[in-house]
Amino acid sequence: MKGLVIKICAATICFLLTHCSSFAQEINKLKLTFAGKTYDYFETKPTIPVKGLLILLPSAGEKPKSIFGKTALPKLITASGYITITLEIAPRMFADDECISELNELLKIKTAQYDLTYKDVVIGGLSVGGAMALCYTEYLNSQKQPVKLKAVLAIDPPADMARVYASAQKEMEYNCPLIAREGKSGKASLDEAMGGSPESSPDAYLRRSTYSAQAPDGGNVRFLKDVPVRLYSEPDLEYVRKTYCAELQFFNLNAYDLEKMIVTLKSLGNTRSAYITTQGKGFHSWNIVDAQDCANWIMAL
Repeated sequence: MKGLVIKICAATICFLLTHCSSFAQEINKLKLTFAGKTYDYFETKPTIPVKGLLILLPSAGEKPKSIFGKTALPKLITASGYITITLEIAPRMFADDECISELNELLKIKTAQYDLTYKDVVIGGLSVGGAMALCYTEYLNSQKQPVKLKAVLAIDPPADMARVYASAQKEMEYNCPLIAREGKSGKASLDEAMGGSPESSPDAYLRRSTYSAQAPDGGNVRFLKDVPVRLYSEPDLEYVRKTYCAELQFFNLNAYDLEKMIVTLKSLGNTRSAYITTQGKGFHSWNIVDAQDCANWIMAL
């Protein structure tokens, strides 16, 4: 009996090793060089014919390679025939010229390498990475000859820069030193990037926001009206009050803009847009996304 148990255990271990290895995906570190600068990016390739490309952009301070360990989406989508790339990119709350040029160069190289078109490309990201993904998609669609990606997804991105500025001003008044410093830093960054406040530089805020509540048509969000869009958030105000500052309000959360953004998109005729909220998955994290559901969504497009 003991010998039988040992044989069964050995067979089980052998099966598990074989089964797990069939899903193992090598993460390759590569370099993108242009305009005198070099950026690292990480790539997984499917073992079946390539169907498309998924680009995931990190949040501020996040290592691109770490994304592969934080969400199962790369593993699932790569197994379905997609190249998955995570990219080193300067953190911004919008896609500036450097960000656009870097993504343009990456897509030019990868679409040629794998015989793909831009319509085979999905882009997404967490926090500022999500904001840059949205901005870049809007940029492509705003050209005289629009370039359409397959889809865009963003996890808890800052969207309306005027609201972000006002939120930072409120945070500076809270009796919470960490949040007050964060508000001061955020306001200073926007003052520098936009050339002032929303009142003194309204055009800059409109131009660099993925969505603008003050604009009748939602601002740049109109350039997403023909693109499948998913926005994810876990608007857990109770958690942020307990963890960061009891004075924080819903207005201080990125989620404040996201539902309104999707309502505007639907009013523009985008029936393939969705705002997905969760509970208990983790505030402002990759965990918010149901990886299998998201992979199924991408593959069904």
